Amino acid sequence: MKFSFKTAMQLACSLSLLYAGSGFAQNASLPPPACSSALPGATSHTVAYIDYKKQAGQVTFWQRDNYCYGDSAVWWEPGSAAYLTQRASVYTATNPATDPVGTKRPVVIFTHPNGQTEKFMYKDSTTPSDNPYATSTLFQSVLVQALNAGYTVITLEFRHPVASYDTKLNQTPGNTDIRDGIQFMRYNAAQLHIDPDNLFLVGQSRGSLNMLWGIKDNAAGTDAQRPWRSASSKANAIWDYQAQTCYDRNTVENKFILPSSYAAFESDPKFPEPLDYQAGCALNAVGNSLSIPPMVLMYDEAPVDISNVTQQEYCRTDWSEQFCWKKKKWHDPDNIWNAWFDEHDANFGVAMNKAYGHAGADKKIQACYGVTITYDDPSGPWNGYRGYTNFFDQYRTVPVVSAAAPFQCPQVTHTPPPN
Repeated sequence: MKFSFKTAMQLACSLSLLYAGSGFAQNASLPPPACSSALPGATSHTVAYIDYKKQAGQVTFWQRDNYCYGDSAVWWEPGSAAYLTQRASVYTATNPATDPVGTKRPVVIFTHPNGQTEKFMYKDSTTPSDNPYATSTLFQSVLVQALNAGYTVITLEFRHPVASYDTKLNQTPGNTDIRDGIQFMRYNAAQLHIDPDNLFLVGQSRGSLNMLWGIKDNAAGTDAQRPWRSASSKANAIWDYQAQTCYDRNTVENKFILPSSYAAFESDPKFPEPLDYQAGCALNAVGNSLSIPPMVLMYDEAPVDISNVTQQEYCRTDWSEQFCWKKKKWHDPDNIWNAWFDEHDANFGVAMNKAYGHAGADKKIQACYGVTITYDDPSGPWNGYRGYTNFFDQYRTVPVVSAAAPFQCPQVTHTPPPN
């Protein structure tokens, strides 16, 4: 999750109120859902773009927005200062109205970084443009790559157990929206023209909450009011960039934080945890090798030791604490940076790699580190997702034989910034 200073301060002030209240209560004065329970019609786009290497490209696709999923829940999102809804957008490489009967495409469900989904799929650039997709590296990296490989892409607006704390409504956010989205889309596979047996998860930062539900046991069950709950919540494989593998306060503190930094961590409102609140921890959900999906984790930073978790100093958003100013500078001869804990700490990947190994599934996971030059450089999304459809092709029910080379971690040359 990346916060501006203003947003971080607003969130800090709001979340501090959590500790003053006596409990959480639903507030009925919510606006209506900003989405439709009927699948909207598709709008065609032909987008010419310039990628991060300054190379020209073009793609045509059909987009359906504001499709309600789950219970069409509405919540107040502190970081966005807006009411958000359980809603989805569906992207296809062909016009769904003219698809042959019985069309079933593999599907990627994409869960976005912190903020609203549109910001990252087609407005993640400050470069002015009449075409909001034209300068979006994330659009090119995620959407274009998937469409060109024959996948449908579904993006979800979802609540997050840390970022979506809702003091405006005195309401905890929950962490099950992604699970609900998986089940809902799979249950409605026929009208979406997707293959329920070939469903994959892709996320970044906040969106790496997806791995919790990809790893946990299948949540399919019987609910007369929600027939979509009968569908599987599992995924064929997962790919996450800047992955946060745990939100449980005690686990994060004891596994990743040096004791000398416990006080700073515990006082940071970005990691609140009211009594009895279960934020979720994918690390703790890893079971046996048969139940957990293949996974690739990508990180901008590099850990001190790729074999063992290195507990680190904890730094808050304002970088004011001792040691934290060093996070903004590379500090060793190999140009490895960020050796102090943050939300995208590479040790999250180290720990998940070890958890898979303990479950007897080490061959199912690959973690890559140092995949970009600096955080938010356009090479970050590009390298963070490069080759993900080739990886997914291996885990389709009928694997796709591809001429592409097997996936390997990107090799990035880091040049220190000027002093």
